[in-house]
Amino acid sequence: MDNFHPIYFLVISIVVNVIVQFYTKLVHKFSFLSSIKVGFLISSIVLFCLCYNDIFLNLFVKIEIIFLYLLSNYCYIIIINTPESSVRLKILFLIKKNKMTKKRLLQIYNNNEMYNIRIKKLISSNTIGIKNNNLYIINKKIIILFYLFKFLKKIYLGNRIKV
Repeated sequence: MDNFHPIYFLVISIVVNVIVQFYTKLVHKFSFLSSIKVGFLISSIVLFCLCYNDIFLNLFVKIEIIFLYLLSNYCYIIIINTPESSVRLKILFLIKKNKMTKKRLLQIYNNNEMYNIRIKKLISSNTIGIKNNNLYIINKKIIILFYLFKFLKKIYLGNRIKV
């Protein structure tokens, strides 16, 4: 493996990630987020095994490969997730598919409808629940992510904007 360039580890892991995600999504009907988690986990194990078994790589190069892998996964998720969650793209797909008027589009895709769709998705993914007609957070990891994003936003924007 001494002639094997370290960037190939990254490429192999990304390819494994994409294949596993498509396989779990299409064959096993996993949800979008579940397929991302499984793909990331399996490809991380592959990357770890490749890096760990190569004695010619120094620690710095191994850390660099792992860092690049995490960044490339983040970019991949953003690129794949954009059509999945973008309101603008969904509106464009509706217009292209149905050739509708502005009035009809506003009837189908108004603010209340958008919130209802998002709330239904959050309930079906067990992120939030309803008790006594009140919404509450089920998945506590979301709270951790919320505070992490709040912290990062505060660092990035400083006191320019209320967080």
